[in-house]
Amino acid sequence: MSKSDTITIFVTPKADFSFNSGNDPRFNDAYLFNNESQNFDSSQWNFGDNTFAFEQNPMHRYINAGNYTITLIVTSIHECRDTVSKRINDVNPLPDLFIPSASRPQKTIIISFMLMESA
Repeated sequence: MSKSDTITIFVTPKADFSFNSGNDPRFNDAYLFNNESQNFDSSQWNFGDNTFAFEQNPMHRYINAGNYTITLIVTSIHECRDTVSKRINDVNPLPDLFIPSASRPQKTIIISFMLMESA
């Protein structure tokens, strides 16, 4: 007598992503991340500043200037994983200006500055 086993091979996910430059004033200096992975069911993002996201294509705004390594982990429905990391250098977020209202001290007005280049 012989015994036969069945081996099932699943397609593994392939993690990849792209991101914008972070200088788009429409998004208040936030980075837009585009998940370009294949064969995946879920995504986990680590933005390198102790913040995480689980959306497929998140937006993230850095608070502090610096260099950050972004890691994307994608998982298939069969629990197979793939990871990719990319670095963003010279992040320099625009400052927020906080001005307490004189007539209503409990309210705070947030003014965000946009860097506009002239031709």
